Amino acid sequence: MADGPVGSAAGRAAARPRWCAVIYDREQVARALPDYVLGEHLGSGTFGAVLAAQHREMDRPVAVKVLPAKTLRGNTTDEAKLLGQLDHPHVVRVHDARRTDDLCLVVMELLPGGTLTQRQIGFGPTQVCAVGLAVAAALAYIHRPGGQAQGLLHRDIKPDNILFAADGTPKVGDFGIAKLFDGSGAAASGLAGTPAYMAPEQFNGDRLSPATDLYALATVLYQALAGRAPYDGSKEWGLLRYQKRKDPPPPLDDVPTPVAMVIMRTLARSPADRYASAVEFSLALARAGAEAFGPGWLTRVGHPLHLDDAVRATAGSGVPGGSATDTAGQRTIVTHGGPRRHPEHRGPRTGQPGGIRTGQPGGIRTGQSGGIRTSQQRTRHDDHPEVLAAAHSDASELSDVGDHEAARTLDEDTLARRLRVLGPDHRDTLATAHNLAADLAALGDQRGARDLYLDTFARRRAVLGPADAGTLTTAFNLAVVLSALDEHEHARDLGEETLRLRRGTLGPDHADTLAAAFNLAVYLGRLGRYQEARTIGENVWADRCRLLGAGHPDVLRTAAALQWWIHQDQAAAPEQAVAPTP
Repeated sequence: MADGPVGSAAGRAAARPRWCAVIYDREQVARALPDYVLGEHLGSGTFGAVLAAQHREMDRPVAVKVLPAKTLRGNTTDEAKLLGQLDHPHVVRVHDARRTDDLCLVVMELLPGGTLTQRQIGFGPTQVCAVGLAVAAALAYIHRPGGQAQGLLHRDIKPDNILFAADGTPKVGDFGIAKLFDGSGAAASGLAGTPAYMAPEQFNGDRLSPATDLYALATVLYQALAGRAPYDGSKEWGLLRYQKRKDPPPPLDDVPTPVAMVIMRTLARSPADRYASAVEFSLALARAGAEAFGPGWLTRVGHPLHLDDAVRATAGSGVPGGSATDTAGQRTIVTHGGPRRHPEHRGPRTGQPGGIRTGQPGGIRTGQSGGIRTSQQRTRHDDHPEVLAAAHSDASELSDVGDHEAARTLDEDTLARRLRVLGPDHRDTLATAHNLAADLAALGDQRGARDLYLDTFARRRAVLGPADAGTLTTAFNLAVVLSALDEHEHARDLGEETLRLRRGTLGPDHADTLAAAFNLAVYLGRLGRYQEARTIGENVWADRCRLLGAGHPDVLRTAAALQWWIHQDQAAAPEQAVAPTP
């Protein structure tokens, strides 16, 4: 059962929202927002409805939240001004606010990636913790007294209020019951929040503090990891209040102990027993993630994260990118950032028992499971093929744990020795050159990566053939880098060729073929060819649903991008019929 915010003592008995929907006059909304072209109805929440819209002059897609004025209290104009000042990568951006006699309209950025409620089914523990760090970063920003937020408490953190941009960036939204506080906390002004996620002090009418929002965040993480909330929010208000005051939450079974300990501490009944600030919580969760999932775990989550350097360093990763290794030992670059939908970067993760494949003929593995060998454990200047194969593999392991600087250094050394021993056109030399280009891309040197990929692609194409798996992997990565450098036409051409050859060699349902199709849609979208992007995206979404199931992360990622292409296509051709979104 979904809980809605409870705004007054009159609503306590059943903990039911006062509004289940809002009836509004579309023409009235249009008159109040003459600078916007209204689009489709996106959905309804507890207190209001949400419409898609587009600014007439700026062509900026937005979401318009329509609220009945009589549900709001206080000076909403001042509140809207305050929310309009918020500027953080993990906070939903508010662009404008208008009020009529009957309605309050809030114009905000459009987030086509859905809510955590919709997406959490397909999330693993690392993704849940990454979302927790993103929300904590947003809370640290709004909680900071004297900053742009002037010290705000959100008071209604829940899965429905955590949304995702098209590129997967998590963002905190719906500040409708946010409240200013000073260093000593904020006095509770009536009951406000969603019962399942409310801290005990919210039920009791005690002073609120940042620890109140952290309690709600811990509840969200608990629910995402365990598949259930620590307390049943559908229960009668008085019983729920009693349970939160008296009964500790059930233990988090089947969750890594370091992560469970952080969450359970944040669910303490007394605010004094929780983490004092969102920053302290972030550092604890980042440290727990490194202990539970290994150094570099943030590079594997697939969500762009904008974290303080101290938090990122504590998590064991100093760079926002990462790497993966495909079945041939060729790393596939992973990049984040930017408002535009990024292409996929395909390739199974490393870390199989016994080591990872080096990409050499015969699939040589790095020996022990005890970790990467150091220069003291092998002769670095020995040019024997097995030593070079081990160095190639070690660099892949370093990249997999996020140490791209060390991986680049080792790949450069290995490449120089393979060039000397094997020559520039040997397949092993080209495998190391490919991986070095991936290192450069992960470190932000896109131009250096492009140049090395271009050379490697030309040599692989000439030596191995255009349809060779290694050639296609390099072509795939090269297109991603070209698009990152705004060379979208070249990326599209290369993407079309890669998709055609992968269909012919791997078949239409292979994961690498579908990844190539998705990336081609991305490149077309970046060129403004939304109809073509939409057509390809619909086919990829349907195929992935059939092969992987509706809750798979690849399916959800495709659906989020497809929703954006559909929106842009409809905005460009409003006379076309509205197509259903996945």
